[in-house]
Amino acid sequence: MSTDEPTPPPPVDMKRIFTQAAVLTAVFVAFWSVFGLDTPGYNTEEPVPTATNVANTPAEQDIQSMMNQGIALLHEKNDARSALSLFDKVLALNPGHYGARYQRAKSFDVACDLERALEAWQAFLPEAERSRDPEAAEWARGRVAHLSEQVVTLTKQMDEGVNLLHRGDQPEAAITHFDGILSAWPSHYGAAYQVAVAHERAGQVAAAKKAWSLV
Repeated sequence: MSTDEPTPPPPVDMKRIFTQAAVLTAVFVAFWSVFGLDTPGYNTEEPVPTATNVANTPAEQDIQSMMNQGIALLHEKNDARSALSLFDKVLALNPGHYGARYQRAKSFDVACDLERALEAWQAFLPEAERSRDPEAAEWARGRVAHLSEQVVTLTKQMDEGVNLLHRGDQPEAAITHFDGILSAWPSHYGAAYQVAVAHERAGQVAAAKKAWSLV
């Protein structure tokens, strides 16, 4: 039987182990970053696109400039129609531009173009949900609900006005209906046309002339 003591294992070089681990981690993170993947445990949140992202190319700079001009027109000067033209130009260059889609819907709202505002918010809502933007999604849902109800109510009021004018021969009463619609929905072509007809039938020549100029 051997009486020799066993040879002790070599001491563990902890510094070397930690250094190797750090190098492997850095290589792993770099690999995932190069291929555009989310690094597990580092960043799993999808970024929400905004109108203020850094513009690098000339086309992106043009889009950024139009967005800034449109937002200023809409929110500072209350010029929704001019803002709309800029947001439409942005979307012609980049149909998926999140900020432009939101501001476009907002512009129709400010312009009281109810039907087109409703369509724009309905189109934007899924984008907000996919972008994990709960505040914008909640706002869009609220606008869709409100505008849907408003469009139904005003469409019913329109039918009542047409009946008063063309079946009941009550142009003055019809004018009240049409004016109420136009105060909430100035771009409603049918109401603008019918109120001009109603003024004519009521013998209100000056009012009819003005109404026809707005059709």
